[in-house]
Amino acid sequence: MTQTVFLVIDMLNDFFREGPLAERRAELVSSINHLVGLFRSRDLPIIWVRQEFAPDLSDAFLELRKRGIAVTITGTEGCQILPELDVRPEDRVIVKKRYSAFFGTDLEETLVSLSPDRLVVAGVNTHACVRTTVIDAYQRDYRVVIAADCVASYDHEHHEITLRYLCGKMAQPMSNAEVSGLLLSPDMSTLDDLTHFLLELSFVEAPYFEGSLEEYLRALWSVIEQHCHDPVSPDLVASLFWRAFAAQPTPFDESWFEYDRLPPLRSKEAIGQYEYLKQTIVYQIADLRRMDQAGLLECDLSALWGGIDSPSGRRWYNLSLGEFLESAARGFYDHCEALDQKPSLPFSEGQASGAHRPLIGRELESQECSWADLADILSLGQLYD
Repeated sequence: MTQTVFLVIDMLNDFFREGPLAERRAELVSSINHLVGLFRSRDLPIIWVRQEFAPDLSDAFLELRKRGIAVTITGTEGCQILPELDVRPEDRVIVKKRYSAFFGTDLEETLVSLSPDRLVVAGVNTHACVRTTVIDAYQRDYRVVIAADCVASYDHEHHEITLRYLCGKMAQPMSNAEVSGLLLSPDMSTLDDLTHFLLELSFVEAPYFEGSLEEYLRALWSVIEQHCHDPVSPDLVASLFWRAFAAQPTPFDESWFEYDRLPPLRSKEAIGQYEYLKQTIVYQIADLRRMDQAGLLECDLSALWGGIDSPSGRRWYNLSLGEFLESAARGFYDHCEALDQKPSLPFSEGQASGAHRPLIGRELESQECSWADLADILSLGQLYD
């Protein structure tokens, strides 16, 4: 994988006290923390850049000295990174005195030691510190991605002007979903790889998905239909799961209410594997809609330890997207046929000590995959407790 560094610029208390940035504070923090979690999950470097000046402004740039503007002063809370951001001791922090994160700092030496060829840049202000840092990175022959969901300015007009100037020339704009796709682009060769990838999605992507489980499954079905004639592999199935996070959900079809149960395992060969998958996911979408209409999804879904029965009489143990994907991964792992040694999927102690039941009859080290495997993964997302 290409070495990529996440560079977050000037997300400081003083810049978020009032005005347009204060209004976007929660949104920006959430978007940046999303990418921070993604980079951590891939063991990729994160660098925080913050501005700091002496109390007498002797090291500040000309405008601040001339106008006597005391901002981000050493020793004050104002020069510190927003406390809501997920900064950790192992992260690198660069202190700068000018707009560019490269000017008068050791950022260049730090990047040389990390040997990236791509930077993902986030932070404020787009028209000042972000802009000059991107230009300086481009002049050092780094490929630059501007995390479009993670940059902002107090001056929206110049924010837009800057993006038009930079993007397509010196940098490529990407939404969080696109950055996720860039870093999580699956290269799955075995079913074991697939289970690990699903587990990663449950921790890294699912918490930031703004829709419901039903909406995710409708998005998943929309991307599945686009690939219904493609050869099925662990790599394809993994890509379908992560692409669904950014896909447009297919509209709900009232005829789906005809499906009121999962298709029997023995029906795979009789009805065909793709039809088996269709009946599985369409039933789940319809059953979630039935539950929503009955008001069963208004409770605290995380508290449903024993599951809940839908109006169709079917049991659901996992109704949040994160739990659904995590249980799908763990359940598929547990129900596949083990070879000499099971891979190291991180189970809880109770799950690890449970009986290993090869109900699906698949080998985790297999490089083969089918639409029926995807259907079984979805079924286990619902039923694995």
